[in-house]
Amino acid sequence: MKIVTLIASATEIVCALVSRTISSAGPTSADHPRSVLRLPAVTEPKFPTDGTSYAIDERVKAILQEGLSVYRVHADALAALAPDVVVTQDQCQVCAVSLADVEGALCTYTGTRPAVVSLLPNCLDDVWADIRRVAARSARRRAARR
Repeated sequence: MKIVTLIASATEIVCALVSRTISSAGPTSADHPRSVLRLPAVTEPKFPTDGTSYAIDERVKAILQEGLSVYRVHADALAALAPDVVVTQDQCQVCAVSLADVEGALCTYTGTRPAVVSLLPNCLDDVWADIRRVAARSARRRAARR
């Protein structure tokens, strides 16, 4: 089973469940476990990430003020990976690629459309529920119980 993760916390969840992923949000956001650093990135920020926290915050605010997404999804790279499951989030459009952007990228997908698991943790119980949902989609329920 091929799983693409688009947020660092999802990468850690999938790695804990299946011990292997084929893609991640990229080395700027997903760096644990270290093995994910070699994985191809299918998203990137639409702004330079160098500079001070203030400068980055100003860039993000300017993009959001225009009603745009902060991240870009490389639909061609996503399609080339041909995942069975894509794990993303729909809680914060500044923290990671939005669910709408993922769905937009998948609209151009020409293969079998992957299942999308969108994380939405607001409390610790939600984190456990998200882990169980990822496990169910990746056929790793037993690993989730552990």
